Amino acid sequence: MAERWDLDPPTAEEEEIFERDRQEASCKKECFNWLSHDNRGASYISYNQFSHLPATSFEFGADGFAGACNNGGELLHFSAPSKEHGLIFARGAFSSSLYACISRAQMEYGGSATFGLRIARDQVPYDKESSQGSSFRLGDMIERGCFNYRWPLNEYSLFLNNAPEKGDDPKVEANPDIEAGTCTRFSYFKNGVCYQVIRLEAQGGPGVDQEETVYHLPPWDGQVVLEIGGSVYFRLLKDITTTNNENDSNNHIKDESSTKCLRIMDMDLNIGLEARVYQLNADGGDVTALDLKRFPDRDMCGISQSSSLGFASSESTIAGGASSIPSAADRGFNSEAPVYRATAKLHPASRENGGPRRSETFIAAIRLIQSADITAPEEDLEIPFSEEMHDDVWIEPARTVFEQESQATGVMWETILQWRDLHTDSMSEFTEISLMARCLEKILQVDLVPGIYGIEDKAFAVISNPFMHPNVSLRSLFWKVRFLVKIHDFLSELKKNGNVRASPRPSNNQDKNRGGQQGEVDSIHDIPDFFSEFDGLDRSQMLNIATSQCNRIQGAIECILSFLVELLLPSKPIAQEEYFTPLRPRCPTDQSEFYYIAMTIWYIVKSFRKIKWKPLSRLCNFEQGDMINSCIPPDNHNFGAIDNRKITLLKWYHYGSLLSLADRGILPSYWRSSIMKKKVYRLSNAATVACTGSTASSSHYSVDDEIVDRLSFLAHELGMEEFDATAETVTSASIQRVRGREFTKYLNPGVLLPSGRGYSFQETSGPWEIHALCHNSRVHMLTLESDSEYAKATRGCRGSETREEEVAVYKNKVYMFLNSEVTLIPCWERSPTKMRSGWLQSEAAAVHGSTLLDIHNKIPVISRVSPRNSPQTCPIVNPAGGQYRGPATSFTTGAPDGFDKSSLSTQFREIMKELKGEGVRPIDWVSFRPPRQYYPDNFINSLEDTPHLFRPPATDNVFIPATLNPLAKPPGSVGFSRHDLQNALQEAEWSSSIVDILVSQQISSSRRRERARGTNTKLPDMRYYRRGAETTYGRKALINTFKKEDELIRALFDSLVDQSVQHRILHIHKLPDELIRMLAFVVHPEAVLCLSNHVLHTPRFSFQKGPTWTASITVGSWILTDDAKRIPPRHNGVIANEPIGFPQELKDAAASHEDSALMLSQTRVSFFVSSIVLSTNAFGDFSRCSVISEANINKVDDKDAKAKQQDEEVEVAEISNEIWQVFVHQPQTARCLVFLHVLGMLCTKLCQQYHDTIKEFESIAPSTNVFLAEGKEWNQDKLSLSQFQLILWCLGCLYKFQNSLKTSIANILDAKTELLGQIHEQAANRSQSLQGLCQKYIANFESDVVELTQVNEYLESNIAAAMHFKDAVGFPEPITFFPRDSSANSDDKLSGTLALRDSRVGLTQNATSLEQNNAIQALTYLTIGYLPLGLITAIFAIPKEQNVLFQGMGRGWFIGAILILSGVTYLVVAWLNPIADFLKLPSALENGRRDDRPNLWKALGDIRQHLHSPDRSLC
Repeated sequence: MAERWDLDPPTAEEEEIFERDRQEASCKKECFNWLSHDNRGASYISYNQFSHLPATSFEFGADGFAGACNNGGELLHFSAPSKEHGLIFARGAFSSSLYACISRAQMEYGGSATFGLRIARDQVPYDKESSQGSSFRLGDMIERGCFNYRWPLNEYSLFLNNAPEKGDDPKVEANPDIEAGTCTRFSYFKNGVCYQVIRLEAQGGPGVDQEETVYHLPPWDGQVVLEIGGSVYFRLLKDITTTNNENDSNNHIKDESSTKCLRIMDMDLNIGLEARVYQLNADGGDVTALDLKRFPDRDMCGISQSSSLGFASSESTIAGGASSIPSAADRGFNSEAPVYRATAKLHPASRENGGPRRSETFIAAIRLIQSADITAPEEDLEIPFSEEMHDDVWIEPARTVFEQESQATGVMWETILQWRDLHTDSMSEFTEISLMARCLEKILQVDLVPGIYGIEDKAFAVISNPFMHPNVSLRSLFWKVRFLVKIHDFLSELKKNGNVRASPRPSNNQDKNRGGQQGEVDSIHDIPDFFSEFDGLDRSQMLNIATSQCNRIQGAIECILSFLVELLLPSKPIAQEEYFTPLRPRCPTDQSEFYYIAMTIWYIVKSFRKIKWKPLSRLCNFEQGDMINSCIPPDNHNFGAIDNRKITLLKWYHYGSLLSLADRGILPSYWRSSIMKKKVYRLSNAATVACTGSTASSSHYSVDDEIVDRLSFLAHELGMEEFDATAETVTSASIQRVRGREFTKYLNPGVLLPSGRGYSFQETSGPWEIHALCHNSRVHMLTLESDSEYAKATRGCRGSETREEEVAVYKNKVYMFLNSEVTLIPCWERSPTKMRSGWLQSEAAAVHGSTLLDIHNKIPVISRVSPRNSPQTCPIVNPAGGQYRGPATSFTTGAPDGFDKSSLSTQFREIMKELKGEGVRPIDWVSFRPPRQYYPDNFINSLEDTPHLFRPPATDNVFIPATLNPLAKPPGSVGFSRHDLQNALQEAEWSSSIVDILVSQQISSSRRRERARGTNTKLPDMRYYRRGAETTYGRKALINTFKKEDELIRALFDSLVDQSVQHRILHIHKLPDELIRMLAFVVHPEAVLCLSNHVLHTPRFSFQKGPTWTASITVGSWILTDDAKRIPPRHNGVIANEPIGFPQELKDAAASHEDSALMLSQTRVSFFVSSIVLSTNAFGDFSRCSVISEANINKVDDKDAKAKQQDEEVEVAEISNEIWQVFVHQPQTARCLVFLHVLGMLCTKLCQQYHDTIKEFESIAPSTNVFLAEGKEWNQDKLSLSQFQLILWCLGCLYKFQNSLKTSIANILDAKTELLGQIHEQAANRSQSLQGLCQKYIANFESDVVELTQVNEYLESNIAAAMHFKDAVGFPEPITFFPRDSSANSDDKLSGTLALRDSRVGLTQNATSLEQNNAIQALTYLTIGYLPLGLITAIFAIPKEQNVLFQGMGRGWFIGAILILSGVTYLVVAWLNPIADFLKLPSALENGRRDDRPNLWKALGDIRQHLHSPDRSLC
């Protein structure tokens, strides 16, 4: 064992200083004052500077007991060792899937997912009379950190819970937030009990003296309401590791709580959770147990037992009495959920609790119990008080510096960091220290659990991912043990070598210096010189703590070694076993992991040469037969698709380790035989050939190559080969492969493609750059070469920079994978299956920590003097001696713009390497980096988990367009509930359906062929929810169908995370007002703008980018509907596109088509709109799609139509599922293709709807021959006018349809232009096969759009033909029966009809006038004939006295006169026109008259001209 330091006694001055510090520390220990921000000491590590990184949970524990809290410090998980079951687990109300665990870990407020002590968040202001409510409410988290990298601490701002003032507008917050202090939550384990401390502390404002009264004090007689418990689910490790269904559970919960003790028992497993809550008295000397009262009506925790376990879990049975409060059931919660509240009165201000700066402290004791551990409810647990917790946590400076076994690791790491930071000016140094320190504590405090019971020696197994997917991974165990060995070596070197930055040394010398025996004591003169920069207190503290940590690590390794020895030995039948090994890995997925057992044992033995490990004595009789009967796979075992290089290396290391152990005398002599040596030699050659062969191949670097490189680098560490960069060795081959790898330029499909023309089987993983350990390989490679080897290998490739500068560049790439607790996210894979295997690599931080330690030990670098150095802290040793690290590399998580100038050449050459080849830039792998919260808020928030977000004041901040204000009214003070959701679906007649695409999707390449053959393929990658869903078209084999009403409600009520949903498609076929309200506030808030267009019946395409990517479109169509089922417009402004009914006055014209549906009195042609809205997160791998189509509402009772509709919905989801999976590495393209695919489906429906409507109009329209009717036919046919009016009515309707269709097509083309532009932006980084698939999906959409365009052209051709006939009959323009605006529609139709009627009347009147003219002409001729006779008769009738006639004119003269006058009259009538022309003036003659007719005036003019002519004068 490593020993502590014996230092010279302190001087009198130092004793005085130390005594004063001890008195101050004693005051801080009282009443949990050490939790105050200013009193936490050097043991506290703040993570605030990493708060912008991806959030993560904080895991903590001790002695096999462990817990995990979310980013806000609330308890999520609890585990405890069990002799019978190995490990037992309890978790909050959420799914056990990796998907749900990650999302819950990243939340600050866990809601129903947590069951620890917390401040109630939904409290009304405190009312003194009723003693209801709370005086406080929590604000935002302002601090997150831990003590000694082990115990989490979270600090929140604390506000007074004020009531709004009377008379104020309830929508306006009357009182601003009044800060009263802080709320600190601290958690730690002791004796198997998890203690959670909540401390409320009133603090002064900025600039206020501490002795003055604080600026806002809580009421002296106030109270605070605490909560604990909730829905808790219990699991066993063996159930988790053996069941395929993560959500399978048969829990039967019973609530056995009392007023003093919360106890929740699983009656099947006989395990449970027990908790008590205490309040610290004012003097801090004792605690008072608080009364617990059941609170069944708590929205955030009161949920049904089966809700979070998925849909495969059985219904829980909870006993303990039924609740009489109906609101819980109405809101959809299980009233039996054991949520309890404790109301605590505040103590009056006193000197003990701080006076004006007073505090209140509450302690919860939580533990997992089995039946034998149950205690009486009234029996109190032994609660540690402030001083005891202070000492247990090792708050600095609570302990004397000379005390042994100090665990104040935060002080130790701070001292080490302080020296390193003084000479590097590097934030990355703090990052490295934090990563190594946190990784060490996580392994020793959380991952180590008892693995074997009943043996003399303790045997600890190392659990991987204890709260996500717990299992005993032997692979992770090896890499974590390797890290423990290296950190032990690092800490032990603090006293063995005066220079922490030692020069490179051979690995065999390194081995000889490890493992010092107990009893070797060095003097004060052996203290490293650089520690003289600090006072003796810091030096001695650091060295003593380092010594205790070496002992702690060595003890843990011995326990792990005992467990490995037990695994290597052949297992005995259970009946013969005298001890239990519940954590033995029974059937790991990868059988090659068993090879790590011998590797780990040998690595420990080789690293600690001087230590005699007691557990190894059990291997002295390990023979060949024992190997056959052990868990080690036989040599001829078929490992399936696992990389053959990896298997070859593991076999070599396995048998080489056995041979080396035999050489040390640990194994029998058989393992040293020549047969074994030949076997190891052959495996060595096979490994060399496999690794060098893959280096020589032209294949691109992939993720699978990383583990091969990592194993290859172990060859010299395990002593299997001596590293020689010039020889063909396993290590040198990997170095060449890592150094020569190219950046990823092309992305492949996420699924294997079927073989055939243009396709080939290929890698389906994402780019190798998104895996942290791939970058670590490059850093580790640089630690293996000497300076000369490095210079030779990089000759001509590097500038004047050193190897240290290249290390800095690649370390910064690894740091991009840091999370908020300064450990590593193993990968950024977005594929569900790849993400699962990548995120569960729990050894990532340990592997990189080991690399950092190798860099520290093997790479000497020259320091740069920091400007922060003062004369008092300048280095003692000459920096030119190469004794200090450098150069500085600022901690960055993005582009490496913070590096020192000396590393710019490395960065420049990296950029040139990226640009090399084929003119295609490598992919931007940094864009894969997850945000601070990996899952979108809308996937976590739900009515079940976060009900406070769906009630005021949160709902008051939701944006609702003015159009939707009358329909989407904000909820009342109670907020939305499950009852509201149920009412909305009932009002919609349960016509909605949901198709969920799960994160566990696994698409087979032969899926379509199997479906065509009718094969019953079980693919549980989608869920279909619809009331009364029918199983047709093979859906039962392709999808899980849920057809009950409560299942549909549950799908919308629960969070998508808990349902393991990655993509959701919601189909809505009836949209009542209540459902609009639920969509806008709860189900899909991103769809509000699209809902506004839908309500206004306005076709429109809209798109927006940002944290949420949203694309929406609204299109319209005209459909025949029953007037009783027609949906009236919801907005008063909707006056266009009113329904069209058949004119009854034109019924006679269509009498031959009376069976047409259009002629029914209740039938209308109505305008319907369909909308699609797709919203995703910024990266595009989580989506929600809502498809609103009310066109088929009149067919809800048609079973055939309903079945067809279901098949269409499933078909759309299947294609979308395939697109998401194929483009899983490029979801930005996938979301555009999915939107186009759904839009193409809608185009097909529009084509069918318009086709049916047009066909109906064509069936009732008469023939266009009516346009060719002649005048007599128009007069004789009584129906001609009605037929012509019917034709023009149909023509006007077709005009209306065409305009609507043109508008929809224009919006569809806008969507096509925008989305195809985004798709083409990423075309350069798509492989040929992926680009081919992209073009296929685009071509399918193009064909759907072309089909819709053809319908529009068909409409145009029909309308054009009718217009030609109309023009042919010569009607005046315009006779238009389709107006440009709907307001003049009826007026234009009326004017056109009147014009047609007037034309028809005019024709009739013209015919009548013609007949009358003929009659008048005949009468005129008759009058002319009688005119001479009448004139002569009148003359001869004149009396004789007038002397007009001569005497004797008798009858002869009378007759002769008549004849003469008649002849003259008749001649004048016959020559009337020529005579008139002869007498008319020339100017009065009409145009067109003949010029040869004689004219008197013209003749006179000619005579006059002739008389005055010159020729006449000459004569």
